[in-house]
Amino acid sequence: MECKKVRELILTDYGDREMDKAAERSLMQHLGQCPSCEAFLQTVRKTAHDPFVQAHRQPPSYLWGRIQDALVEKKMSEAVQRTGVWQRCKDAFSFRQPFLGWGTAFALVIMVAAAVRLNVPVKQAIPLDRQAQYEYFSYVMTDTPEAMERQAAGFGTAIEEYFL
Repeated sequence: MECKKVRELILTDYGDREMDKAAERSLMQHLGQCPSCEAFLQTVRKTAHDPFVQAHRQPPSYLWGRIQDALVEKKMSEAVQRTGVWQRCKDAFSFRQPFLGWGTAFALVIMVAAAVRLNVPVKQAIPLDRQAQYEYFSYVMTDTPEAMERQAAGFGTAIEEYFL
């Protein structure tokens, strides 16, 4: 087996553990004879394989106990903070004296009633003169020599003169 092919197999199939037994035996045979490929395999193991294997280790029991204690403490402090927020909201929206609450409710009812009863004038539709529209469009759409001359002359507007 060539070194280039061995290195490719180390990076792909061997690293993923997807090699068949015959190819793995051939690879191991080559690695036993080629110190350069063996060094390459050790480098790949150190940089690409071992960090992930070590990442899945369990922490020591004393450390794991401290982590669990910290999590429980955090959960309890969040529960206390939520109670504090609820209490603050309750205090903000509750009235110490009932007449303030009734007065606020009455003011809201008056404002809503005033908003509902406002007489907003409805705009009337512009009356259309259908006969005038018909005459205008028939005048524009006719193909008489006078209409053709009118269209060739244009309307005499500034924008038309600019573009023509």
